[in-house]
Amino acid sequence: MNQKRNRLFAIALCGSLLISSLNGIPAIAETMAAPDVQGEDRQTVVPSEGVQGRAPVSFPEADTEVGVPPADEELPEQTEQVVGQVEASVTSPIIVNTPESLRAQRAVQTFDIPEKTYKMSFLDESGRFIDPAKVSITGDIMKFTMQGALTKVGAVATNNVGTTKQLTVPKVALSGDTAIKSYDFSGIQNEKITLPRFYNVPKITPSANYTGQIYPMAVTKQVNVTGEVSNEETTGARLNMFVSGIPNQFVFSRASWDNDPAGNMFARGFNMATAGGTPAYLTTDDHIYYYVPNKRVNIYYNDMTPNGLPAYPPGYNASLSKTVVDSENFHYKAPKAFPEFFSSGNRHFQFKGWYKGPARPADPKAVKLETSLTPEFDVTYDGADNLYVFYDEVKEMTTTIPEVTYKFGFVDEKGALVAPTNVDIQANLTTVEDKVVQKVGAITGANVGNLKQLTVPSQTLTYVPKIKVASSGVTDFRLTIPKRYKIPTVTPGSFYTGSTTAYPLATTLLRHISGQADERITTDGTRYSLYNLPTPHSYRMYRSSWQPDVTNTGFSATLNMATTEIYPAYFTTDNTMYYFLENRRVTEHYVNEAGAEVPMPTGFTQGNQTVIDSDTYHFKLAKELPFSYFLNNKAYRFKGWYKGKTKPKVLETSRTPEYDTTFDDNDDLTVVYEEIKYGGNAVTFGFVGEDGQLLQPTGFQVTTDIVETIDGLSTVLSNVSAVDSTGNVKTLTIPQKEYVLTPQMNFYGTKNSLITIPRQYQEISFTKPANYQGLDYPVAGRVENMFSGNLYVEGAQPPYFSASKVKANQYKIIEFHWKEEPTQSFSSLYKATLIRSSVAPTGVEMYPNKPIYYYATNRRVTENFVDKSGAKITPPQGFTQGNQVTVTSDPFTYTASKALPSVYAAGAKTYKFVGWYKGTTKPTTLKTTATPNYLVDFDDNDDMTAVYEEETPTAALTLTSTNRVVNNDDSVDWVATLKNTSLAPLKTLTVKPATTWPAGIGTPTSLSVQLDGQAPKIYPVTATTWSEGISLTGLEIPAGQTANVTLVGTKISGTSDQRLTATLDVTGNFATVSAADAVRLTDTTQGTITPTEGFISVPTFDFGKMNIASKTQQSGLKKAADYYENGTRNPYLRIKKNQPNWQMTAQLSQPKATTDSLPTATRLLLGPANVSSFTNYNEATEQIKAVGKTSSLSLTANNVATSVVANQQFTGSDVYQLDFTFENIKLEVPANQGTKGQQYNAAVTWNLVTGP
Repeated sequence: MNQKRNRLFAIALCGSLLISSLNGIPAIAETMAAPDVQGEDRQTVVPSEGVQGRAPVSFPEADTEVGVPPADEELPEQTEQVVGQVEASVTSPIIVNTPESLRAQRAVQTFDIPEKTYKMSFLDESGRFIDPAKVSITGDIMKFTMQGALTKVGAVATNNVGTTKQLTVPKVALSGDTAIKSYDFSGIQNEKITLPRFYNVPKITPSANYTGQIYPMAVTKQVNVTGEVSNEETTGARLNMFVSGIPNQFVFSRASWDNDPAGNMFARGFNMATAGGTPAYLTTDDHIYYYVPNKRVNIYYNDMTPNGLPAYPPGYNASLSKTVVDSENFHYKAPKAFPEFFSSGNRHFQFKGWYKGPARPADPKAVKLETSLTPEFDVTYDGADNLYVFYDEVKEMTTTIPEVTYKFGFVDEKGALVAPTNVDIQANLTTVEDKVVQKVGAITGANVGNLKQLTVPSQTLTYVPKIKVASSGVTDFRLTIPKRYKIPTVTPGSFYTGSTTAYPLATTLLRHISGQADERITTDGTRYSLYNLPTPHSYRMYRSSWQPDVTNTGFSATLNMATTEIYPAYFTTDNTMYYFLENRRVTEHYVNEAGAEVPMPTGFTQGNQTVIDSDTYHFKLAKELPFSYFLNNKAYRFKGWYKGKTKPKVLETSRTPEYDTTFDDNDDLTVVYEEIKYGGNAVTFGFVGEDGQLLQPTGFQVTTDIVETIDGLSTVLSNVSAVDSTGNVKTLTIPQKEYVLTPQMNFYGTKNSLITIPRQYQEISFTKPANYQGLDYPVAGRVENMFSGNLYVEGAQPPYFSASKVKANQYKIIEFHWKEEPTQSFSSLYKATLIRSSVAPTGVEMYPNKPIYYYATNRRVTENFVDKSGAKITPPQGFTQGNQVTVTSDPFTYTASKALPSVYAAGAKTYKFVGWYKGTTKPTTLKTTATPNYLVDFDDNDDMTAVYEEETPTAALTLTSTNRVVNNDDSVDWVATLKNTSLAPLKTLTVKPATTWPAGIGTPTSLSVQLDGQAPKIYPVTATTWSEGISLTGLEIPAGQTANVTLVGTKISGTSDQRLTATLDVTGNFATVSAADAVRLTDTTQGTITPTEGFISVPTFDFGKMNIASKTQQSGLKKAADYYENGTRNPYLRIKKNQPNWQMTAQLSQPKATTDSLPTATRLLLGPANVSSFTNYNEATEQIKAVGKTSSLSLTANNVATSVVANQQFTGSDVYQLDFTFENIKLEVPANQGTKGQQYNAAVTWNLVTGP
């Protein structure tokens, strides 16, 4: 049954949405002509006020700069902007006379000027629309009549729509008499336009400050009553606005008609109408845009004359000089404070004040100026919000600082003056003018008697007070004295023994050039005190700088330090300046390792001082220091000494310190002793990995017992553990123990010192493992300190810190016993014995001299490959027998580097995976996962063993002929399919005929061999090579694959219906396999076919020639060599069926000749048929089995079916054969039937019916 399946095609229609991008209209910037402005008068110069008459002021000294003057620049002229309305007269259109009579022209005409609504918008400086509700417009509609009367005939009306202000001018009726030239005129008068107060007059064109979009200009025109347009105006002049003279109130541009004898002024662009000539009015149909600028506070800079300043004051520019007023009740404050003084080029200015108003005062001195440096005020919106800032010019001046000679005296510890020849004074003279520092000379001290004198010459300075300040004085002052003395002081030190009144402190003061009284008087000597210089034994005087000096130049504070900030003055003294010289000393300090003082035995004094009395002094301690001593029931041991303030890492160890002094306050002697106590040392442990790097110490544990033994009794005092420290190490601190010394021997130290290592490590070793390739770490030795200072010669030999395993992952550090007390064993982390002997202690302590390093070896998982017997085998490719995987963590999961192959070849052998196991003992059941994976147990039972068994190659062979039924002498191809049924490859293949190979199957002409997916390979064959076997050289069949071996061109010969069985043998590295198949020769008598279901072969009944008889006769089949071989073979019927139920009938048609026929009573007598069944039909294993007989068969030639085999009569096979005995087959013809010479033919129809 054919089925027609309609496929529903769903057609998905996809719609595209086109989105158009709408670009904004770009604004076109226009350059607007600036309006004319009115200039201001410049004022006369007012002389600057002098400074001599002022009261004295202070002279501040500081390190910061104040008032940086501006760079020279040209200051643009700045004037007030006064905007006035400029109105142009408007000429009325000329009226063209028409050819009418004068009478007609004199007729008075009346016209209506239509109502008109104008649309206008107001934009602020940013281009935003101003709310029209904030704009007020009022106005009267005025009419001037021919009679000369000006009357109000209406008013404008406004309405707000969105951002638009609508202005409506009502209709007006006008009359005109052309004869007497008397006309009416009308338009808007008395208009008042107001906006918020911070806006200036609206304009039809934008100001320079406008940043928004420019809108189209409204075009005005003259329209007559007939609708004709003329006199168009495109500049917007007719629509402009102007100030009205009243603050914050504006009017439209106004004009009058030229034929208006009264000259009435109306708003030009809004229905300004005339009845003269051709009656017309001015109007516009366009939207009117007004640009409204903000009011501003403008700053104007002036001196006290009519002149402007040459430059902006520092910090100001054109932008900061204009401030936008953007709100009602605006409070203005200057952007920054104005400088009190500033300079421009060679001119100098001083701030005088400021003024707020509509215009600059004609005489600034005649008005009150505000003096705050940061002007601020409330804006009044009345045109009087300009800011005028006034400066006065100050002139340059000069002054001279007088010469002064200063005296210095130097007093030793006994009160005597030191000869000045041993002292050197050098200095420079420096000025600072106009911010330029200049060295103007050098001075040197001179020896005068017992004093040193230094003369500072006079100096002339040019300055402008408070603006261009000059200063001068002494710089780089350097006083050099002999090395034996400390820094000189203005008061005597603790070692001074001289007079307390002979050398008083000098009085320093600030002296004015003007002769004013001195001030800043000090008597404590601070202004001439000395300070260290980088050069040893050289000193500088106290320095100071003047606050206005931006160079921050430091001067010696007493030596003519001068300034001209307000008026000239300088610091000085009239007295001799005395300095007290104190000798340097070597001080002896006796301290412990922490720097705390310790008691010393007789002969040594804490803080003892030795005077340094020459410039080449060599210090040596008076006597040798003891190595150890006993004092106050405590024992002390010498550690070393050092010179100076800073303790070095390594101390000097000579016991009689001596050295050359260096005169640098670094000559003191410090001797270090330590109190003898048990322990207190810290032991460092490092654990080295196989890569030579220090391991993270966290997983390692180091513990030890702290044990003391007194009078033979041992006590465990504590158990201490090492802690992690910086640098990947552990630190174990031995507790310090202090004992009262007695004549008895006692012991203290570490026992049972244990190291527990992380489980991923197999072992640790104090010595390097043999296969270690990393960095070499130092080997710890042992400090062996005798408390007496003698050399210890009876100690054990190294190594002192080897460790032996005591249990899994735990090691114990070796212990040594004392020779005097064999029962007292301690590890060398710390061990000591101490006994008092007279006044000195004896005994020894031992501890590591450097960090202790142990080399850690990781555990490993070893990979083994064995057969079932446990014998090691060659591993698969990519694996190594005995490969070790390092265990690097706890926990650690072992995972094979890749999956174990299910099968692999090694040389001539092939191995098949059986399984794997963990540990050393093979279990009954193996794991079969391809990639071994498991948590290690850290118990030496973590190795992985993979078990394989050798695979024996096996093969399966089938043989199939390409044709089942062939004719004699046909050539047949045979296909031998050789399949590898093992996991090992098939090799050394040979194909040969079995010994049962029949003679009727000839030798193939060649073998064609093809592996799966490969091109075929041809092997030639001869009769000789065939009998010996064909070696398939180079052929190897991998596991699971198949090779097809085609035997090409075997010739078949035999008898009719003969079945020939070909048996093939294949040998190789496996047990020989054989396969067979058969072909059947075509039956030359009745033929054979190979149907899917039906008749394979049906008999042919040929009865030859028969005689015509007078009675019924029976004739047998003819006998001939080519017909059933002269009767030696029986005719047969062979069928094939696929259904279990089957039955068969036969029927015979009437024999007919060309012109005659035999009667339907003619019968074909077949007799009983022997029935056989076939198993494996047409195969090499074909078997034939007799299963019974049919009843005797007789077919009458009337085409009536006769049962041959009944249903279920024969079962169990699909192929059956009915053999009819040759001799039993007869044709029975009734008497006197037939015609001579005729050949009669009839058909036997065999009917096979099958069913389920």
